[in-house]
Amino acid sequence: MPLRLKLKSLFRYPVKKTDPLQLPGTSTTTDPRGPIPSAIANNNWLNGTTGSSTGGAFPKSAGFINHPNNVLIHDSSLVNVEQLTQIIQSGNAVLHLLDGKRTRGAEVDSSERDDPPRCHPDTRKEVRQTITTWRSNPKRDHSMLWLLGPAGVGKSAIAQTIAEECAADGSLGATFFFSRLNNRNNPHSVIPTIVYQLVVQHPDYKQLITQLLAPNPSLLEKNLRTQFRELIIEPFKVLMMRDPLIAQRPLVIILDGLDECNGRKAQCEFIHLISEHIRLAKTFPLIWVVCSRPEWHLKSVLADADFYVDCVREELS
Repeated sequence: MPLRLKLKSLFRYPVKKTDPLQLPGTSTTTDPRGPIPSAIANNNWLNGTTGSSTGGAFPKSAGFINHPNNVLIHDSSLVNVEQLTQIIQSGNAVLHLLDGKRTRGAEVDSSERDDPPRCHPDTRKEVRQTITTWRSNPKRDHSMLWLLGPAGVGKSAIAQTIAEECAADGSLGATFFFSRLNNRNNPHSVIPTIVYQLVVQHPDYKQLITQLLAPNPSLLEKNLRTQFRELIIEPFKVLMMRDPLIAQRPLVIILDGLDECNGRKAQCEFIHLISEHIRLAKTFPLIWVVCSRPEWHLKSVLADADFYVDCVREELS
């Protein structure tokens, strides 16, 4: 059900036409159209400074309405559903929710990865050019590039350099730099971390994720397949329906060091999820760069005749 209709259902309570619009624990202020609660006028209502600190899908600090059944609406002409939707969506509750699930330090510019490895301008020029040409080509045949190589050959330096170049030209969607040593290896935090970065950068995507998580924050507790579909693929399908041209300027998502993700099963599942999607959607607003060591279980995914991985494959010696 669209968020606008859900909000309408919350506010269908009989009220006296002479009563001002009043929220628990607030006073009223004036407006040319009539009295408005001070909490809404000051945006405190949705910033967590009014109402109960317990109950509801979001904590008080997250900025969402607690106990919405206690809210009375005097007149839709004073604060209509569209205005309430805009107020909710302008808040940062969705960021608070995602922040509790993401892995810090996985971003390309995180302070926890200060002074990360980068390519010298004269090193790995051929593979860097291959990646740049691939991601810049609107007629590319593959939506995933898999960079394989043993430890120490410069995969992370290439990933960092490409990510910084993408950030500079506005095509970076998100990054996840895995590190077993630094505890950036939890598979269940990968998708929330990607979604968090996309939400921060793209208001239209943030609006869709807010509509999804506001009534159902338990989506962040679902399995990887459900999160991947509901929080990444389906919202971008909606955005592509609104503007088909965004597929011509896709965002790049980079997963570096996938072999350091906790659990071989999870490592293979990420490859399966991405590969299944790109086989079904040849044109999409997201493309993927995956970097890993050529571990046998990952190479077996590439060699699986029953599960063809449709990708550009680059191997570093």
